[in-house]
Amino acid sequence: MFQFLPQHTSPLRRAVTAAYRRDEAQSVADLFAGLHIPPEQRDAADGLAHTLREKSRQSAAETPALVLADACPPVSPEGRALMELVEALPRTPDETTRQELLRDKLSAGDWDKILRHTEEEPVSWLQKLAGHRETEEAVPTDAESRSKKAVQSVNMLTRHFTAAATIEEAAKKFKKREKAGYAFSFALPLNEAASEAEAQAHYQIYTDAVHTIGALTRRTGVYTAHNLSLKLSAICPFFRHLCAQQVHYYLLPKLKTLFLLAKEYQISICLEAEESTRLELSLSLVEALAAETVLAGYHGIGITLQAYQKRAPAVIELLADCARKNQTRLMVRLVKGGYWSQEIQAAQSAGLNGYPVYTRKAHTDLSYLACAQLLLAAEDALYPQFATHNPDTVAAIHEMAQERELEFQCLHGLGETLFDHVAGEKQLSRRCRIYLPVGEAAQWSDYTARRLCDRFTLNLADTLPETEETADGIRSPRNPLDAAVSTQGKTHPALPLPRYLYGQTRLNAIGIDFSDDLVLNRLQELMNLASEDGFQAAPVTVMDTPRHEARFVQNPADANDAIGAVSPIREAAVHNVLSAAKIVEPHWAAVPVQQRADALCRFADTLENCLPEMLNLIIRESGKTARAALDELRLAVDYCRYYAAEAERLCADRAPVGTLVCISPWHSPLAVFVGQIAAALAAGNTVIAKPALQTTLTAYRAVNILHSCGIPKAALQLLTGGADIGAALVQDPRIGGVLFSGSTATAKLINHSLGQRSDLPVFVAESGGQNVMIADSSTDIHRLCRDVLHSAFDSAGQHSTALRLLCVQDDIADQVIAKLRAAADNLIIGNPADAAVEVGPIIDQESHDNISAYIEQAKTTALHVHQSPLPHHLSHHAYIPPTIIELADLSHFQREVFGPVLHICRFHADQLKQTIAQINGKGYALNCGIHSRIRSRSDDISQNIEAGNIYINRRTTDTFPDVQPFGGHGLSGTGPKAGAGFYLQRLGHGRWRIPTLSREAFADAQALQAAEKMIRETGFDHDTRVKLSGLAGQAKIHNLRHAQSQLAHSSGEENTLTWRSPKHIWLHGGTQESAFAALIQIAAAGMQAVVGYDHPLAGWHTRLNGILRVSSHPEQQTFVSHLVSLELPPPQIKMDLAARKGAIVRIIDAREGLDLLRLFEEVSYCADTAVAGCLPELIAATFSPMQDTLANGGNV
Repeated sequence: MFQFLPQHTSPLRRAVTAAYRRDEAQSVADLFAGLHIPPEQRDAADGLAHTLREKSRQSAAETPALVLADACPPVSPEGRALMELVEALPRTPDETTRQELLRDKLSAGDWDKILRHTEEEPVSWLQKLAGHRETEEAVPTDAESRSKKAVQSVNMLTRHFTAAATIEEAAKKFKKREKAGYAFSFALPLNEAASEAEAQAHYQIYTDAVHTIGALTRRTGVYTAHNLSLKLSAICPFFRHLCAQQVHYYLLPKLKTLFLLAKEYQISICLEAEESTRLELSLSLVEALAAETVLAGYHGIGITLQAYQKRAPAVIELLADCARKNQTRLMVRLVKGGYWSQEIQAAQSAGLNGYPVYTRKAHTDLSYLACAQLLLAAEDALYPQFATHNPDTVAAIHEMAQERELEFQCLHGLGETLFDHVAGEKQLSRRCRIYLPVGEAAQWSDYTARRLCDRFTLNLADTLPETEETADGIRSPRNPLDAAVSTQGKTHPALPLPRYLYGQTRLNAIGIDFSDDLVLNRLQELMNLASEDGFQAAPVTVMDTPRHEARFVQNPADANDAIGAVSPIREAAVHNVLSAAKIVEPHWAAVPVQQRADALCRFADTLENCLPEMLNLIIRESGKTARAALDELRLAVDYCRYYAAEAERLCADRAPVGTLVCISPWHSPLAVFVGQIAAALAAGNTVIAKPALQTTLTAYRAVNILHSCGIPKAALQLLTGGADIGAALVQDPRIGGVLFSGSTATAKLINHSLGQRSDLPVFVAESGGQNVMIADSSTDIHRLCRDVLHSAFDSAGQHSTALRLLCVQDDIADQVIAKLRAAADNLIIGNPADAAVEVGPIIDQESHDNISAYIEQAKTTALHVHQSPLPHHLSHHAYIPPTIIELADLSHFQREVFGPVLHICRFHADQLKQTIAQINGKGYALNCGIHSRIRSRSDDISQNIEAGNIYINRRTTDTFPDVQPFGGHGLSGTGPKAGAGFYLQRLGHGRWRIPTLSREAFADAQALQAAEKMIRETGFDHDTRVKLSGLAGQAKIHNLRHAQSQLAHSSGEENTLTWRSPKHIWLHGGTQESAFAALIQIAAAGMQAVVGYDHPLAGWHTRLNGILRVSSHPEQQTFVSHLVSLELPPPQIKMDLAARKGAIVRIIDAREGLDLLRLFEEVSYCADTAVAGCLPELIAATFSPMQDTLANGGNV
């Protein structure tokens, strides 16, 4: 059933895969043991390195670009601003956004300080950056002149690191270097192909480049001729490991044609290195090319190998074996690695068992030398090409090689001053090749930003001392062997293994490496075993209950796949189930919180152990893709561990509510289902769980595991069935509350039902969302489209976090829309039993019909409707392909469409505020994504958009407790956020505890001053005035207005939680004293209280203007979002509020005094902090080979 990848039979290939995420200490130990450098060779290398370093320093020309790069290291505010300018300014098309981008970046840092560090005459830094070393021109003071100079500076940097606009121009420009003994490797500015059209266009560009390079050479042979660097993902729109077979069939003929052409010209083509997940794809293609008989005798097939990967030595053995079998010689360009930050971040986020790369620079250097030794030893099969800018590495390899044939390589703009003393007969007589980026400078903006980071790394290496005294003697920090002795191969403490991202006490949920064949083959085997027996589900209750006849459950992706059967409970049995829950309430509440937490942690561990079975169920029952199913399981595990830890911190002295009904949706069959249950149980409540009808099998299995892990059946009962069962549970007055996730309409029905009661039951609702992303013209269009596609169409857009609306600045709209349409056509649609599938089936026929009808209706009103083609073998009754609807304006964006439908609307740069207002006017407030390189603009959008979760320069679908907690307000929910500090507290009695804050609250001083003045004028007695004055002082601190809390994060993320004050609070009932006590707190939080004309405070509203307002019918005021009830509100008031259009009004029980913390709306922020994929702070923190301290005391 599940078919992921064909198995590899080659022992050498299995060895490569097995080394993927090896223990770092073991890998380093093997490298250390295998690297043999005689003492005399090491001494010679040290001497040569010193000579090369000194010669390079003496001959280095201080170009304005490098002066600037050195004066603005990327870890400084100025350096980061410069990297962001270099990355974003060249691609920003309109002047309005360019000027705002410049203002934003030029406001960062102390540029006068930068001038002082240069030890030059303090002229305008902008003039100096532009290359005007000596000038009589007046220092520019106006914004226009400053911006002009900044643009010149960015252009100067880009020109420094790029060669020319065309290959011909570059060859002509660097003719002198060619005569000095250099060859060139020409690189083209081609991104990963997002569509077939892009892949074909890129392939043609590469073909033309081979002709051009061939014409420049004189057929001198592949070792001395110029060559081409080729990026495989640029010519294949699905260059992913899970698509290995398709990649092979698609790319091999194309590559064969290219290499045949290169063979004719006697030039080589080197395949560029990409992310570690793509290494084995490249290896398979190289193996296939080497075996092609038409390429026999051709030695120009090249591949780039990254030494920071733990697989590198095994890859060399594989390549050498491949070359010998096919009687050829392969080229291997050895680099240290260019995606280190991304590799660290990806492994942490995915919860993998280790890193594919080394966590210390010294370990990478050791690996480089070990790999160099292996390459030199395989000279019969491999032609080694060493790309490095480190004099120590160059010297070591030169001495290791002796008379062996090799080639050094460097990047244009970074390494020529070193290799001028290596290349040519007058120097070390070594072949040298320069990597020359050609194309328009703007196309290399990301590349230029990364080179600034490389320059920073080189400077760090240059500051290392020649020798250093350590506990075990004098050692050289520059020598990887010495460094390995010092570190003992240990992972850098600034980079905990991904499983320990949150510390030793709370494990990160385990992930799956979808690029590891050994993992995938075992997973496939276990998932298929789980399919052999059908799944059965029935009510899980304390006593036997009557049930309906079982119904069969079919896979929405395959009508022939009967997964199992479900027996729904009869509605009449609900009463007795609740009676049993009520009986056990005091017994479960009396269980020590530690014991409850331990049971949840055992469940989390067991759920991970049952991963293949649970993935099988989730994929087949809900139609989720393999990755989305894994995300479901990981989130469920994370919820359990998080709530277990929170319960021990918060619930030891907090009484539970009682019996809670948990109603969960089909689109989150495990994560939300388990999250609700885990929180309720951790807080000491008994639970009756009612899962969605469509995904009962998954829920049933989860409940069975929970029971096996120590949760008593009486404390957790499961009721199978449809809406009638949910209604019966909600209407029973004995329940303590409802935890609900689903549609806004259903949430309002539940609220209406609960409103009929005389008490105030708990109601926590997570409801619908019109999730939006706003992109201005400073964004990287390639990254934007990647994030939009994933956010909108993963699992056919059937999840609450899916992107529904993209608002894109009209200056880039045509380009973005065209790219999205083409890329959507390239998404893989089908049965998620194939792990490569990205868009699965629609959950059921009713949903399919509703979505289809909406799309047909949109065709009559939208500017354009683009629907990707559906593969012929798929049923039109089960699938809906990705659909992109371009709207004329936002008035046509009315409701949430729960499927693979993305709306796009354009906005003018000067109409951003109006666009935000229109979005807010929809009433939803769940997810908002922002794609912009302008920090001030992102901040402005964040502060004005109504959203519970804000994602900056990243996709909008990630949710992790205490990292990116989930939940919204308005029509999107009642709060508190799942996975944040208030959720458990809402499920118990007592006042809430304020979380740990990284930024303290700012009380509304003016409002407090007015309230304190009124206290003196009210006529209260002395003790009451003292009490109220004390409350006013307390409200200054016990407050969350503008407060901020830092959340956990992986490398490359910045996660924070903030709180917003709702604008209008209806204050109901109470005495004058209790009402004043509540008003003081409300005023301190910057909110306005609304009271009726008969309220004790009504007479004060003229003297409390802005703090208090009076309304004849507060329940009818749509601007009122909360009701603070100082006395129990009558059912009629609650019914009136429930019947009101718009969002659910949150009712705060303040009969024992207002708990101010309950009023605030939580907003989480998640920002991608990388610039062009680089994290300079992380690099600096892990650089030193002899110490484990963090750079500048910063956090990683």
